[in-house]
Amino acid sequence: MKPRPLPPGGTIGVAAPSSPFEQSSEIDRGIRWWESRGYRVELAAGIRERDDYVAGDPRGRADDLVALFADPEIDVVQVLRGGYGCSEVVPHLDFD
Repeated sequence: MKPRPLPPGGTIGVAAPSSPFEQSSEIDRGIRWWESRGYRVELAAGIRERDDYVAGDPRGRADDLVALFADPEIDVVQVLRGGYGCSEVVPHLDFD
């Protein structure tokens, strides 16, 4: 698949494959920022999950990423944070 730019009014899918945000209001502020620029934002199902220092269990975080990439309505995927937790997700990703 050839990469393409985010179209005006496009949809941004947001997942948390590593660390969670400390406060849910930080996620909401990001949503407002993108929406004020004319984009739509779709949050992954487990975006607000927390399991100690990561954003939920590895399988759930992987499922969130796969679902966003597979959704034809999502134009681009953005992640909240990176870090060590991302490495836990890789074995659970479905690259097909």
